[in-house]
Amino acid sequence: EVKLPIDAIKVSDRKRKDMGDLTGLQLSISKYGIINPLTIDRDGRLIAGERRLLCARALVHVEVPVVFLDECDSLAHREIELEENICRKDMNDLEKADSIREIHELKRSKYAKSGQGVTGGWTVEDTANSIGMSRQQTTTYLKVADASPKVRELLQKAGVSAAYKEYLYEREKELEVELVKALIAQPKTETSANYI
Repeated sequence: EVKLPIDAIKVSDRKRKDMGDLTGLQLSISKYGIINPLTIDRDGRLIAGERRLLCARALVHVEVPVVFLDECDSLAHREIELEENICRKDMNDLEKADSIREIHELKRSKYAKSGQGVTGGWTVEDTANSIGMSRQQTTTYLKVADASPKVRELLQKAGVSAAYKEYLYEREKELEVELVKALIAQPKTETSANYI
């Protein structure tokens, strides 16, 4: 791995102006370091990784890991900057929920479970702090991770927000009962009888 002094990285005329909230990325870098090196050309000009660079500067890093992209003209600079920012895909809410559930359970195993009558141990609050999310968001994702396969499938197809998924999860049993009542209330035909 090649490391360069952070001051050697030159940033000029980037198209991305809105860096968004860097809190989560900064927390990640402070815990794990820069996982994906910055991409620069041989002149030290930044091609990809400006958000990582800003976080490293905020954390007062002296050096940053880099990879070099040789023979990169202005057109290639722009194409790569655009490519990195639009051709990535965040996890969907169910993937996030499953990952958060797994991290929470692994931490609980490693640091002891908390619960009624148990002092100490790993809590949802601890998980929230470790992943840089609010307790409420973390609780929502944990609930979504625990939803039944049928509800998870519906939530995935609907593409709804995590907050609405929590609402549906909370009403899961009630909705299932309503659905069964509606099916029972339908007039029986030869076709519908085969499905009930």
